[in-house]
Amino acid sequence: MITGTINENLEPLIDDIFIEGKNGWIALRTILDTGFNGAFSLPRQYAKQVELEFLCDIDAELSDGTIITDSIYMGTILVKNQPYVVEISLTDSETAVMGMAMLLEKEIVFNLRLMTIEVT
Repeated sequence: MITGTINENLEPLIDDIFIEGKNGWIALRTILDTGFNGAFSLPRQYAKQVELEFLCDIDAELSDGTIITDSIYMGTILVKNQPYVVEISLTDSETAVMGMAMLLEKEIVFNLRLMTIEVT
């Protein structure tokens, strides 16, 4: 089970997410984003610290309707001590994002009364 909290800005933050770095695992502040249909988005500030394999460029639509070309990489993240090889895009945000492609076949409970998240 993946757990997390919903902060005062109503951001659903997932616990215990790491990315494989060149010198070990790097802890990431990660938002669960149901509006992002990709797998994982990594803050660009980590790009030189991690092992990423370039896959391809794709066209992507942002929430404001803007179409951008985005590079997709393959990398390994650790979720609750379980490694996953995933497609990763880079972002200028300071926060990593876990998207819907990583959550297929999962059940997610957003408990706004308790401000918690559970993914099973």
